[in-house]
Amino acid sequence: MKDLEVLKCPPLIIKERELSENESIRRKFALEETDIRPDYGKEFLEQGIVIFPVYRDERMLPLQYGAKFCDYRMIHYGGGLCEIIQEYGKLEVNPQDTRYTKQASNCPKPRSFWFYYDKTEGRYKHENNEARWKNRLEEMNMVKESSFIHDLVWRFYDFYDEFWIIRVEFKKRYHVDHMPSHLDLLDYMYYVDCQLEDVKAYLLLLQIFGELSEEDYNIAAIMIAELERKIENARHYLHRKELTSTFDVWDEKQQGKPVTKFHAMVEHLFKPAFLINPVEEKQHPNIGQIYARIQTTKHYSSPETNRVKMNDTMKSTQQAFAVKGATQITSIFDYSIYYLND
Repeated sequence: MKDLEVLKCPPLIIKERELSENESIRRKFALEETDIRPDYGKEFLEQGIVIFPVYRDERMLPLQYGAKFCDYRMIHYGGGLCEIIQEYGKLEVNPQDTRYTKQASNCPKPRSFWFYYDKTEGRYKHENNEARWKNRLEEMNMVKESSFIHDLVWRFYDFYDEFWIIRVEFKKRYHVDHMPSHLDLLDYMYYVDCQLEDVKAYLLLLQIFGELSEEDYNIAAIMIAELERKIENARHYLHRKELTSTFDVWDEKQQGKPVTKFHAMVEHLFKPAFLINPVEEKQHPNIGQIYARIQTTKHYSSPETNRVKMNDTMKSTQQAFAVKGATQITSIFDYSIYYLND
């Protein structure tokens, strides 16, 4: 973790300026260079902010009036290196599927803007020298391809495959599948507790290299901390018992279900799911979903299908939240757990 912490930088935040709100720009036949110029002056970069214009009004008018677009995408290279690619031009209806538009063939080439975090000054800077930018990328690629990073990625994947993908066999190996002893449960919890260090390091790695947002990383970290508390509570209960005796479900229930809550938290963390925030209308992946989202799946999961599912889930979550009379998220347990492929 300490080696990774050195690479961690605050995120570069993009604030958008919606061009279609400007009447004169909206009525133009085409966007001009002065319209789409981003703002990344020193006063903004010192705050970790850049401002990029967007034009997302896709209404089609005769003679291509109104069919304009301007948007961007960000690429994180790790260690505070960010590339923002700006695309703009004209839109036309996609003849293959008239539900959508596509970029016209004569659109200008995308433009790249490079930024890096200067740890000496503690702020982001704009890089306009291609040779220096390539050198920074080469240095970061050397870090990404190091044996330390390689080993960490594989340790996480080996753990997840063993612990969750083949969990039935794994629980048998630890004798916790049927009438475990208190010692069996303690051994199982000790294993999980040790592996969480690699899980935390893996999440930090994804956050550093831009594959996990700062907000998603923080939510996952809170969940892990909650699992660690559940492990500690269960251990306090189990250590008061005769270690070789069989686990007594009834007695554990009378003591507040510390072991049951540990098992439930394991599922919340590792069974692929999203945590739904009905107040801010956001969703955050748990550890299982972070693993699963780049894997192939036997379930039909087109972006449109998932979007509809998530919209329906958000509505039902908001209704349930309103029934409880809640108005804000105060703990991890205020989020709703949504298992995408259930």
